[in-house]
Amino acid sequence: MSTTRLPFNNPASFNSAGFRGGFYGGYNWQFGPGVSGIQGDWAARPDLYLIVHAVDGLDPGTYVLDREGERLALLQAGDFRREAGHLGLGQALPAEAAACVYWLVDLKPVFERYGNRGYRAAQLEAAIEGGKSYLAAYALRLGATGLTFFDDDVTRFFSPHAAGKSVMFLMAFGHPERRRAPTP
Repeated sequence: MSTTRLPFNNPASFNSAGFRGGFYGGYNWQFGPGVSGIQGDWAARPDLYLIVHAVDGLDPGTYVLDREGERLALLQAGDFRREAGHLGLGQALPAEAAACVYWLVDLKPVFERYGNRGYRAAQLEAAIEGGKSYLAAYALRLGATGLTFFDDDVTRFFSPHAAGKSVMFLMAFGHPERRRAPTP
């Protein structure tokens, strides 16, 4: 299976595509009466897990974003196209993508802090980050799409590191060779 490689020269360059820790500054959430002004660097901050197929400077495998060090940490090397396709509800897009990014959140502290409304907040936080990533990917002409997924299977796949977390969002980045748009 051939995929257009994403042109990242090193893991730190994921920052240029919108994957840096600075997504969170300045967001103010309004959950309802008596709750406002919650800053974005809070309990619902998602962890990013990746399945990398074809990214310059990165070996194929699974990664987690270390937000503190702003680097990608390898979880497991290998070809996971088949698994990516399964996790994306059996669709071809995640298997054909250059990379898939999954936003996972440990909901326990979110629920402790915000109650049931915390789930909506966690989804919104991941969706805003995903939206910024989508815009960055298109600005860089890399292509991206949001996908549905098998929730529990995603958590199991990235465990033990992701144990106890819930997946909020999935995006596939890159153009499959057979669908590649012409370059102007």
